[in-house]
Amino acid sequence: MIYQKMIKVNEDLLIRLIKQNLSEDLLPSERKPGRHPMFGFCGISSIIFWLCTGKQYKLMTGTVHGLLHTWVEDGDRIIDITVEQFESFEENISYENKQDYHTKYELNLKSPRIKKLLSRVTSAYKKINHTNKIGYK
Repeated sequence: MIYQKMIKVNEDLLIRLIKQNLSEDLLPSERKPGRHPMFGFCGISSIIFWLCTGKQYKLMTGTVHGLLHTWVEDGDRIIDITVEQFESFEENISYENKQDYHTKYELNLKSPRIKKLLSRVTSAYKKINHTNKIGYK
């Protein structure tokens, strides 16, 4: 069962569990595995983080090094779960053409990919931390 009432979530643990539960079957059909294992997972990773933290952050989209990218913002703090895919670039990471994800895309919470990763992450989180429940309704 997925719960609506949110309890403070351990962000570092949540990010680790999201990364551990990524698999190629979660990539959008137009994205194929790239040079880096995190390539193509920015959208679904950020969406799951946003959902599991009670939608309290801003879900953002824009470009990084000319590539379409998605991340989460908390005021001035950027939470970029797949940032390591940009490690091979020599220049600093710059988030450009930023806009609220919801103004550009319609978020389909019934997407099988989102449901699958959300189920994996919430199950793993509950096994580690029996008292906290994460998710959305």
